[in-house]
Amino acid sequence: MRAAASSSALLALAAAVAAVALPSGRSLAGAASPGRRVALVDPFVGTMGMGHTYPGATVPFGTVQLSPDTSTAEYTLDGKTYDRGVYRYCAGYQHGDPTIVGFSHTHFHGTGHSDLGDFLVMPTVGPLRLDPGRAEEPGSGYRSRYDPASETASPGYYSVRLTDPGVLAEVTATTRVGVHRYTFPRSEESRLVLDLARSIYGWDGKVTFSRVAVRGPALVTGYRHTRGWARDRQLYFAMAFSKPFRSWGARDAEVVPYRGFWRKWDVGERFPEMTGRKLAVHFDFETGEGEAIVVRLALSAVSEEGALANLEAEVPHSDFDRVRAEAEERWEKELARVDFAGTEGERRVFYTALYHAFLSPVEYQDVDGRYRGADRAVHRAEGFTNHTVFSLWDTYRALHPLFTLLQPRRTSDLVRSLLAHYEESPWKLLPVWSFHANETWCMTGYHAVPVIADAWLKGIRGFDGEKAWEAVMASATHPGYDGLGGYLELGWVPDDTQSSSASKTLEYAYDDWTIANFARSLGKDAEAGVFLRRARSGRNLWDPATGFFRARRRDGSYRTPFDPLATEGQGYIEGNAWNYLFHVPHDVAWLVERCGGDEAFAARLDRLFTTPLDEARIAGTEDLDRAGFVGSYAHGNEPSHHVPYLYAFAGMPWKTQERVREIRRRMYRDAPDGLGGNDDCGQMSAWYLFSALGFYPVAPGSGEYVLGVPASREAVVHLGDGRRLVIRAPELSERNAWVQGVLLNGKRWEKSYVRHEDLAAGGELLFEMGPKPNTRFGRAPADRPSSLPVSK
Repeated sequence: MRAAASSSALLALAAAVAAVALPSGRSLAGAASPGRRVALVDPFVGTMGMGHTYPGATVPFGTVQLSPDTSTAEYTLDGKTYDRGVYRYCAGYQHGDPTIVGFSHTHFHGTGHSDLGDFLVMPTVGPLRLDPGRAEEPGSGYRSRYDPASETASPGYYSVRLTDPGVLAEVTATTRVGVHRYTFPRSEESRLVLDLARSIYGWDGKVTFSRVAVRGPALVTGYRHTRGWARDRQLYFAMAFSKPFRSWGARDAEVVPYRGFWRKWDVGERFPEMTGRKLAVHFDFETGEGEAIVVRLALSAVSEEGALANLEAEVPHSDFDRVRAEAEERWEKELARVDFAGTEGERRVFYTALYHAFLSPVEYQDVDGRYRGADRAVHRAEGFTNHTVFSLWDTYRALHPLFTLLQPRRTSDLVRSLLAHYEESPWKLLPVWSFHANETWCMTGYHAVPVIADAWLKGIRGFDGEKAWEAVMASATHPGYDGLGGYLELGWVPDDTQSSSASKTLEYAYDDWTIANFARSLGKDAEAGVFLRRARSGRNLWDPATGFFRARRRDGSYRTPFDPLATEGQGYIEGNAWNYLFHVPHDVAWLVERCGGDEAFAARLDRLFTTPLDEARIAGTEDLDRAGFVGSYAHGNEPSHHVPYLYAFAGMPWKTQERVREIRRRMYRDAPDGLGGNDDCGQMSAWYLFSALGFYPVAPGSGEYVLGVPASREAVVHLGDGRRLVIRAPELSERNAWVQGVLLNGKRWEKSYVRHEDLAAGGELLFEMGPKPNTRFGRAPADRPSSLPVSK
């Protein structure tokens, strides 16, 4: 396995490293070029273990994610029982698996549940096989062993040599089109298999119907309709070949009692329209030695005609290398939003994280602006680009705040996509976890709200504030949604009627605080007062006897028995009482007081990071893995991501620096198993990016970033319109690891946080570094990050 690079990237790599591994005193801000960043990205990071990333080809925020799948594991073992082994294949791929099943066109990045894997294509040579077969039985199906040393990947490109058919497989992509190039040996039995029955998290009956129509000697179209995590998903395709197929055929593996009158035809061979629920199609070729066949497959959520239009608009030719080069340039342009100095290894980790952060959400509309909405009707995006794949429980924390800084124009598109979902939703609610026109209702909270509020409060105005307010209010006041009725009535979600009741209460309280800030910015002071009171609802769960937030029943009693280390059966989602003790990012000052003051609060944080959590406590929660823990701190899952920065609220930012350095070192490595948990559509990567730059959005909606410690002597964030934020730490070294002081635009800065407007305007943020902690920096109460008033 290796990360691939273009010829220009390979030649530039050594110069790139030399240009940016800067000695003290040399300025990256004045450098002519920091080199080709695409050469530093390793798409294999996170493809082994818990990362759940895919190594295949895509462009920034692309509709198509064309990647190899290495397993046919299904969601159930016996049609009823969940197969825990399928969890490893949320992205369809695990590094080190012995075979490749094929190359499908849609994948999630880093999720802890899954779907997709649409329109799997696989080259074969020899006898016709339309089943994938078994990995342990070579030749039993169309899947193939491969040469691990030949497997390469870079932004927008993936290739591998399939050893069973002797085929070199290469893939690249545009936004809506996946492009394949298969280099065959000499054979009269060369084929391309298109399997419409295979899915990620598949099961018998998941595909409710599919169709393939032959429109010419080198062109087919079709669709499939699936039910899974998305209950009602339609996706269409158009598929063009660089060489006419000499024959074709299909098989529907489902036994259908009604045969109809088309049985007068041999529907398995050269039939122009093939349909079924377990459909696999083959296209047959005679190939010469080293002959390449290029396949272009365009997607559309609207129609086959939409897919054809997307194909013609984006790839009206069969020049694979041209598409690959254009994909690489698109990635280089996006990665150039940040110049990051350091060693090659440090830069590889940083730019791989930036690459991962720009994979989701994905564009979800045809070239004419049409898309399928949450009502399953076809709409047209007017004045914005519609997006989908909103893993909001994860991404509201850091990924969307990262976009407000690095992708403000796209942030407007994302918010307008959320509002379009609200308008089209049968429930008239903002999305919770949505993709491909489907609401999954996965996870808790109404976290589209802080995404919208944070964008508005940071000055992003590419959407209608009053329409956004209407949508926010709808989600925050719907009594039928996930315990919200009890929350509105009691001030907490009652545990006797709702699972994860403590988590829901804490999450609703934070979301409500962002609504209060949004309301105030719109001049809605009365509404702001209502939501400020709701924002204190987390306090209703505080148990002074144990010092934890605990699930409460309707009668006010706490759930018993209580085990603060247990990750199941205590009212917390994907965590325990220790993780959720600190889940009041907007109300930390109150929590500091309840814990007994600064020293006692810091001691509890220390205990979190230093007390091991035994395996028995996490065995039943598949989203928690030992690799993602520092003590009992679960960096491998999102609810804890802000916690290392909470020391600043007790006047001890130097302890934040210590924890952040340890997490960066342990949880982010340049290796297939280099991520400490699911990347969750880029949230894990966004944590690293902020933390490597030296600050983090503890409470999106506050407009503040809590300072940590940078990982680079110098970084430059290109903010657009000629604005640049230069972040410098010229004395930074392994020895000089501690922040002594901070200067903002040349002026001494005593606070342990900075505001968004200070950074977004451009300028310089300078960290003075030294060999010992400066325990006075950020110590004064006036220099700490903001929080709700303690006494109200």
